[in-house]
Amino acid sequence: MDRITLVGHLKIHPGKYEEFAQVAKRIMALVEDEPDVQVYEWYIDKDSGACEAFETYKDSKAVIGHMTGPVGAALPELFQFADIVSIDLYGELTPEARELTAAFPITHRGLPAFSASK
Repeated sequence: MDRITLVGHLKIHPGKYEEFAQVAKRIMALVEDEPDVQVYEWYIDKDSGACEAFETYKDSKAVIGHMTGPVGAALPELFQFADIVSIDLYGELTPEARELTAAFPITHRGLPAFSASK
């Protein structure tokens, strides 16, 4: 199985929700042009500033395309308004994808032991 799923845990800076939301909406529009992104959903608790990003990619090549394309270019702006707390990654990245994501606080959770997804 080549699929990569991640759950990113972000913390929006106090008083910066509107700015964060503007950039996030722009990123969502960019993701629409990435055919190998299978799931890209962000859940936000405005009161606490917590953002949980659920993302699933067809494979490591899709992760690389995501990080080196327009979305990757937009991330520095997003990180002006939020910090990454942690990222849980499910699946096995290729060495190239691991190198590209090495700066992020990723915990690699491994391959699925059991799976019934379609």
